[in-house]
Amino acid sequence: MGLSQNLIAKDSHDAYEAFIKKVWAKHSKCMSSRNRQSVDFFEEKASKCIASNPSYTTDRCDDIAEQQLFEWEDSDGYKDMCEHLRPTTFTRSDDPYGITYVGEPGGMMAANEGKYEIAVKIFSECIEVGNLECTYRLGQIKISGNKSVQDINGGITLLKSAAEKGHSEAIKYLDTLKPKNKIQTKGQRPGSM
Repeated sequence: MGLSQNLIAKDSHDAYEAFIKKVWAKHSKCMSSRNRQSVDFFEEKASKCIASNPSYTTDRCDDIAEQQLFEWEDSDGYKDMCEHLRPTTFTRSDDPYGITYVGEPGGMMAANEGKYEIAVKIFSECIEVGNLECTYRLGQIKISGNKSVQDINGGITLLKSAAEKGHSEAIKYLDTLKPKNKIQTKGQRPGSM
């Protein structure tokens, strides 16, 4: 592999890493907040213990607060606190390591295995962070996926959006959808191209 290929691969990898951070940003922020809440919870319980039991040592109150913290962190409410912000991921059925993917790679793998509903979720989340490739891929899935996700008009809208932003594959895909000599644009009569 030449130097320029290494640089392209590194740039690609760096871009994907930046994308992954965007996809996981809301979940990561929530997890950080949840961790801060755990610290605050512990400190509050330890302080209340000392205030309520002047004969207890700090270590004893810390142990009591730690036990209460463990119970709280073991609760469903605590565990589910950030789950609604977790990005949809996909693991290939033949992956012996259980590696999960998000974004365009995850969506494509899901679609290739016929898991169109998961692909749609992944691509939609990917679009939310501004990924043009996912706009194109979701348009494709909505046009050619199974009936559970098919939305021809929605797919065309997505492809047009990607094409307007310069996505060359979206432009080509839209061209394949146009019937020859039957395209009508504003102010034209059918067949008068």
